[in-house]
Amino acid sequence: MAHLRPLLPRAGRAIEIGAGSGRLLIRLGRERPYRLVALDYAPYSLRAVRENYRRAKVDGYGLFGDARALPLRDGSFDVVLSGGLLEHFREPGEVVREMARVLRPGGLFYADIVPRKVSLYRWAERARMAHDEQLAEGIYESDLRKSAWRDVVRDAGLRDVRIASAGVYPPYTLRDHERLVWKYGGFLRALDGTPVADVLGFF
Repeated sequence: MAHLRPLLPRAGRAIEIGAGSGRLLIRLGRERPYRLVALDYAPYSLRAVRENYRRAKVDGYGLFGDARALPLRDGSFDVVLSGGLLEHFREPGEVVREMARVLRPGGLFYADIVPRKVSLYRWAERARMAHDEQLAEGIYESDLRKSAWRDVVRDAGLRDVRIASAGVYPPYTLRDHERLVWKYGGFLRALDGTPVADVLGFF
């Protein structure tokens, strides 16, 4: 949010595509008076989003749909979000084009993506990643490099593209992982966007 805050429109409509629990969308809804829409193809995700709206005391909508063929008008959203979705597509261009289509001119597009890259985090978590089916190759991480993602986004018609390494966390299997994240969270977040984040980082 610290990264996005200066870029956010003052008001309007925001959508999270492949919303999952709606984590990004709800945080955005606490920042600005947006009309919130969460889109997912999984009914259980939409149930989770509605429950999280209630718990966060924000108003919003849930919409069933396919990210490759969004049931939405061109230019209908001021903010389009994608958290942990695009790495699940071997050819993400069609999804990004659909997201760009529903974004109004001058709007904000944000995505976080889990790349397949050498990092201290990935090395430390190699055993867990080798045995957890949710982290299987081709399901959990993207093969595309930063420059290729820049091309995908630009080919979709978006401009002023910024790509930053982020998500610097201690490995989950490290003892006292959560305590370290809470204690040093400010320091870890300060590394986002730096070359250090590219070596240590996750997203």
